[in-house]
Amino acid sequence: MRWLAALVALGACDRALGLGPTQLADGMPIAFTCPPIGATPQYYPTLLQVIDQPCNSYSFSTAGLAMAYCTDGVDQHVSTGPRDQPLVAASGFDDPVDEPVEAVIGGDGTAIITYLDTNTRGFGYRTYTQVGGAWQAGSEVLPETGSPNQPYVIAGMTLAHHVIYANPNDATLHELADDGAGTWTEPRPPIAAPDLGMSEIFIVAITSDGLRLLLGGYPVDQNVDTMFYTDRPSTDVAFRPAEVIDGVPFGDAFLSDDCARVYVTGLDRVFYLQQI
Repeated sequence: MRWLAALVALGACDRALGLGPTQLADGMPIAFTCPPIGATPQYYPTLLQVIDQPCNSYSFSTAGLAMAYCTDGVDQHVSTGPRDQPLVAASGFDDPVDEPVEAVIGGDGTAIITYLDTNTRGFGYRTYTQVGGAWQAGSEVLPETGSPNQPYVIAGMTLAHHVIYANPNDATLHELADDGAGTWTEPRPPIAAPDLGMSEIFIVAITSDGLRLLLGGYPVDQNVDTMFYTDRPSTDVAFRPAEVIDGVPFGDAFLSDDCARVYVTGLDRVFYLQQI
């Protein structure tokens, strides 16, 4: 829900963040790898345009199926398509009561849709899988978030069917595990934002192995929009304290599994930053 912040950040990138001009991307990069666990990846400050389309919450699966919440100039839709290509409205999300507001796809192609229940005005969180070209609803990942609480921020599902999400109402980071039958449990206690070196958490994005995490929020004792990175050696342990990731504009972001790119949305486009 923070994509407008990305638009502002990108629109002022030269002035406020010291970024170079945005450029059109010219093809996929050569092979990259993530740095060792415990080291934060670094990125060139130039934003490269990859899709000229008004979308937010851009993400993609390991098979290269991308998903975002896009507008066609009139309405907003959950949209899909090949990675780094224009997206089209997907079928299966036209519920008369539950209105999608955010969409994220996990490593195995399972989507999690945050929706507004137009009857209760609360927010729900539901899995979807693609069957025969259409998306079908699965299990409810979390209980509905009632008004006036802010909706949870979902990072997506890992290949092991774990879900990372942030609760902005109490500034905590949570992890859920699926038992395979649609029941979700927390394998460990949530992490309070101060234990990550943050005071608020508004943005989360997870790699498909569940080891690397992008976060957006405030540093401790500073109300300054900031992007962070953290990781862990295995999914059996909690994430280490986060570090500021320089040059990445604040807003909806997605980290590719090889750390080669950080994707960001704004200015009615999808951009990426390239790993150094």
